[in-house]
Amino acid sequence: MLMQSAKEIWRKYVTDGVPASGVNKVSKSANSIWGTWVETMLQTGIAGLMYGTLAELAADLNHGANTSAAVYNDATPANNGLYQKVGASGAGSWTRVGDLPIAIVPLTVTGGTANAIVATAPETPQMPGRKLFVLTPTANNSGATTLAYNGQSALPIKSAFGDPLIGGELLNGSPIVMLGASDHFTLLLSTNVDADGILAAAVAARDDAAASAAAAASAASVLGNQVHQYDTRAAAIAATVPAGVNFIRTLAYDSSFTENSGALFKRVAAGTPFTDTWPLTGTIVGGTTAAPDGTYYFGLLSGSATGSGLCATITVAGGTITAVDHSTQPGNAYKVGDVITIGSIVAADLVTAYSVTGFSYTIATISSPLASFVNTHDSSRWQYLESKGCPHVNEFGANANWISTDTGTTNNFAAFQAALFYAACNLTGTAEGGGGYQGHFVKAGRGSYMIRHPSNLVSLIIPNGVTLEGVGGTMIKIHDSWYPATHCICLGNPNAHFANFRCGMRHLGVAFTRGISVAVGTYMVYGNNNQDGGGLDEVFLYTGQFGGIKYEKGYGGASTVKFHNLNFSCEGVNPAFECNVGTTLVDCRTWSVNAPSSGTNTTSAGIVLSGTGGIYSFEGIHLEGFNDCGFTVDLRSGNNPNVAFKGITGGLSIDWLFIIQGTSQSGSFSFERCIKNNGAATGLINNGLGSSRTDDIRAGDGVFTI
Repeated sequence: MLMQSAKEIWRKYVTDGVPASGVNKVSKSANSIWGTWVETMLQTGIAGLMYGTLAELAADLNHGANTSAAVYNDATPANNGLYQKVGASGAGSWTRVGDLPIAIVPLTVTGGTANAIVATAPETPQMPGRKLFVLTPTANNSGATTLAYNGQSALPIKSAFGDPLIGGELLNGSPIVMLGASDHFTLLLSTNVDADGILAAAVAARDDAAASAAAAASAASVLGNQVHQYDTRAAAIAATVPAGVNFIRTLAYDSSFTENSGALFKRVAAGTPFTDTWPLTGTIVGGTTAAPDGTYYFGLLSGSATGSGLCATITVAGGTITAVDHSTQPGNAYKVGDVITIGSIVAADLVTAYSVTGFSYTIATISSPLASFVNTHDSSRWQYLESKGCPHVNEFGANANWISTDTGTTNNFAAFQAALFYAACNLTGTAEGGGGYQGHFVKAGRGSYMIRHPSNLVSLIIPNGVTLEGVGGTMIKIHDSWYPATHCICLGNPNAHFANFRCGMRHLGVAFTRGISVAVGTYMVYGNNNQDGGGLDEVFLYTGQFGGIKYEKGYGGASTVKFHNLNFSCEGVNPAFECNVGTTLVDCRTWSVNAPSSGTNTTSAGIVLSGTGGIYSFEGIHLEGFNDCGFTVDLRSGNNPNVAFKGITGGLSIDWLFIIQGTSQSGSFSFERCIKNNGAATGLINNGLGSSRTDDIRAGDGVFTI
């Protein structure tokens, strides 16, 4: 039995150096054998007994168990080594437990060839890796060389670098030193140094290292697209981003670490315009027309290779275009230097057209992106991409941090407007009827977002096709210093004078501080061209002295707009809802319309309908707190207006639930299930066209018409 070394017995793992092989459990038997051998060596020297041959040792059994002995000169080299007595004195046997404690094994050449050496040695180590072998060659080798000694299998001799010999390393009569191993010998010292072999090995190592480096770089490039993220947008702007990385992510917009403000960005080519930027100013060249002096709307300018959607209001004076205003519908992805044109302009009747000749408009300045950015390290451009299903105002820098006061609160107007304008982009340039697309949802998170206009005449625009959507706990706080004659929020481009489709708000609230005076006719939400599914749904309006909603004109012709599930809290001179349209179908249902609990609207009706048209449906409406009336209606002949009131209740402080002005068109009104809320209102219908009605219209009364 071969005795294990201490390193082998107490190795850490089952397979030395391989943690995956498991923790090694020390064998008590191996531990006992090794310890006994050490004790014997300490007590008796290298070995207690020395014998020239194995036969002499085997003949001497008069020693106790575990006695150590050495055989050092047996004719059979494998017999030389350390032995241990097994069994009691006078019986048993001797077992070889290790090699002779000699570090160097001399080899003597006995045959073979220069490249296939045969030799003998005084011992055959069972652990050759612990021995140095000394050999004096009898011929010069000329290539790869092997060595067989004591009748064992031939093993290759390798260079110090682990490569086969190539010739000239072993010289006749020049001793060499080798380190033994179980499957080869390693040449440590020789007279002739294999410079060519060393060089070849070094070159091969260099090439292997280069290949590994290339593979690592390739892997890093692939992994980079997965792991390149930064805490904030500012950190990404200043970062050194590897050239192979095409996407990066930020965890937050800025150091306030607002939730839902992290974003995804894509590397785009140099010079590529960002889709979340728009033209600010431009230069007019030429532009003559026979059009009368005045303002012309819905001017769609074209000609940019990248931008689209710019719609301008054009001013004509003296047969020349003198001004172009595109602030309310600036489009997306234009570049400085883009030259755009228009061939004709349309009068306010949307029918009469006037040709324009020699006109061009050169984009001079572009807005700074609030989401996309240019990296300051290498000027690479990074385009914002939607990663939440739709744009989120927080990704453009919004922060819902309003708490009880405007002071010290983030002004989110620019962030909201940037997200809304971005959502309106249509980069196909193709209308929806031709397979293009228009619009999007823009999300706002939980909390109160304060907005303050950048100038007195600017409202927050919700563009064509875009819906601003909250999460139920979303509030937009209008700053106390909002200009008192400017509407707060506009549905659609108010200067288009043409239909804007599907723009609206839902699942949020808007609030303005009570007691602050505003101008008559100024509203929290305004629209004049919203159609085809646009409007409001599940919106709370705490208007202060602003009116709630004003929808008028209905530019674009007959269509629909809806106002569902609304709650109004109003004070002052402006009504909760005012509407004056031509041929639009206005669908209003499930409203609660109130003056604040601590006051009343002493000079205003809750809902005002006027004009010469409109097809209205009001259902499930409750009003209270308006001392004048719930509804005041003055719908005159022209476009055959029609109103259906169904499920209307009037409560505290209301004198009349309905006032129908005597100038209205007779036969235009129907009432069903309309009551004064247990008599809280004084009367039901004050009819300027005929007899008034004080009693309720109950379910069994059918439909009452005027």
